[in-house]
Amino acid sequence: MEANLPKHHAPLPEIWDKDREGAHDPSGIDFVAVQNSAEYRELRSSFTRFAFPMVTIFVGYYFVFVLLATYAPKVVGARIGDSYIPWGVPLGLLAFASTWFVTWAYVRHANKNLDPRSTALRERLEKGEL
Repeated sequence: MEANLPKHHAPLPEIWDKDREGAHDPSGIDFVAVQNSAEYRELRSSFTRFAFPMVTIFVGYYFVFVLLATYAPKVVGARIGDSYIPWGVPLGLLAFASTWFVTWAYVRHANKNLDPRSTALRERLEKGEL
């Protein structure tokens, strides 16, 4: 445990709080069996099907933006129409907007698809059903 943390520090109090009803000792859980269960594999698959394409697109946009700024400064520096705003400004702002969008989309996906499944799996583990 870290020296600067209080003695009874619990980073996940809902898991470590032994006073709550139905608290379970994790030492009796067969984690390999859980990992091999269809329910867990479907949970991981749901996460991966969402996360991998989202991260690929998100990071890909940043790389394209940086490569454009580095190797095509005339494109990024070109003004939009008759304004004084170069194309780099909206492209940079789009990078910030994409960060917000990815966060929003992940939270929505997790709340709708991942959290209910993981809660059900955890409850089954605590009851010893898996």
